[in-house]
Amino acid sequence: MLPNEMLGVYTDLFADSFICAPEFIGGHRCFVITEEDKESKLNKIEVRGVPENSILLKMNCYKEPIATFKSTKGECKRCDYVILTQYENTMHVIYIEMKSWELKKPDIICQFKGAFCFMSYSNVIAEKFHNARISSAPQERYVVLYANRNNKTSLFPKPVQNNHSFPENAMYFPVGSKKTKKGFVYLRELI
Repeated sequence: MLPNEMLGVYTDLFADSFICAPEFIGGHRCFVITEEDKESKLNKIEVRGVPENSILLKMNCYKEPIATFKSTKGECKRCDYVILTQYENTMHVIYIEMKSWELKKPDIICQFKGAFCFMSYSNVIAEKFHNARISSAPQERYVVLYANRNNKTSLFPKPVQNNHSFPENAMYFPVGSKKTKKGFVYLRELI
């Protein structure tokens, strides 16, 4: 199945409250991702430069399956958001976790693994109930967007790591400023 068709299947599969289409803000097609915790040092990020054929999954509104799993190893955790997009003719799945200060790598890895498992399960549902076949494996990216510890917002912040195709090698990307609690990043920087 082609990437655009697969995005259509995801749109049919997931509840409307769970997905978002890109919106226009200040002339940019973007996703707005937010942190629900009011004490957070980073409350709002615009992911700019999002292609039209993209959807955002709000993983933070997905309830943990604690009635099913014991979660002794973090099986019930998940990251905050997942972006599904076709960028430069390639399907990408970008797992995003927002953090303020505490960048506890073991917890973040569990969150990414939990979201990966959810997406794997969703792909099986799409195959079995919607007759969808993913023709090629999407490019997966794992990104932690964290509050920039400087007071100034850098126009071109540098990610901490480049190889981010696995939860254990996530890219840590500083965004925004302590003062405003918001910032932006371009999608191409996450891929």
